[in-house]
Amino acid sequence: MQDPQNLLFVNVFAFSLLPLLMSLRLLGRLRERLDRATLRPPFYSQCFITAPVAMGIGLAVSLGRLGGIAMVAAGWALFAVVTGWYVRQQAHWFRAKLNVGSARAWWLAVSSTLSGAALLLVVMIVILIVLEGAPAGVAAVS
Repeated sequence: MQDPQNLLFVNVFAFSLLPLLMSLRLLGRLRERLDRATLRPPFYSQCFITAPVAMGIGLAVSLGRLGGIAMVAAGWALFAVVTGWYVRQQAHWFRAKLNVGSARAWWLAVSSTLSGAALLLVVMIVILIVLEGAPAGVAAVS
């Protein structure tokens, strides 16, 4: 993925998928109907949470690419801190919006984040195959 436009598209898509998933989970738990009016407020609030995460993960990846054990370790440490902060924010958000206890809110935050990460990984693999062509040994869909 050497083309900056493709990279930008993938980043925008990736970091909008998580707010969408969190918003859908919230609306499902609230048993709200799904339409533009009900989705907009939670989605926008999730975008405010996800924006610093996107910047932090971008910085973590950049640190890792600098090379050297110290930079790679710093990149992984930053990734861990950013991810921990994100899950904590999600737990607080679910607790406030759903009026549930801390344990339930943390469960929703962790399970939603892991589900989002798994879906994101699958989507990224598909995008890479489509944009870059199938890797050697994998049949491309015609």
